[in-house]
Amino acid sequence: MMLERRITYADAPDPVAEYQAFLAPLERRWRSAVTGIEDTGILFARALAAAGMRVVHVDPTRAARHRSALGIAKSDRADARMLAAMVRAGVCRPVVASSPEAQALRTLTHAHRAAVAARVEAAHSLRAALNRFWPAAAAAWPSRLGGLRNAQAMTVLAAAPGPRAASKLAVPSISEGNNCE
Repeated sequence: MMLERRITYADAPDPVAEYQAFLAPLERRWRSAVTGIEDTGILFARALAAAGMRVVHVDPTRAARHRSALGIAKSDRADARMLAAMVRAGVCRPVVASSPEAQALRTLTHAHRAAVAARVEAAHSLRAALNRFWPAAAAAWPSRLGGLRNAQAMTVLAAAPGPRAASKLAVPSISEGNNCE
């Protein structure tokens, strides 16, 4: 029996329930049905595993090679059929349930990556604003010397947020500010 249905989990109120309803014609066998997913990190894959369904990971690189070797055009329907064939052939590995500690570490790692990306974006925004309004300050601390994260740069920018304020600064006031850190 070949069933096909597109479930867009971003649009569905409960995509796991919708998927289980789709598998309902299989009667009791739906719990033993294997679902192959390329990206097992998405919430949908985790929710399927948490609902007691068997979820397996199909390596995206291997799937791309398989797709190009067979000359399959890139489409959702063709990908679904190809993934199903790969799961039936055993070209996959089971998704191992994560411990609460591993999930906490994953969450912490994602938060760290997001914080680093936000810091880099803020530094780029600051450099762009300085290039527009105070080009001498942007050029004063090149990237090879630590850029705007340099302690001297942060001290000067904290004491004088603009060119007019900087022209009124005296060297002793900057030195005093540097010692306050």
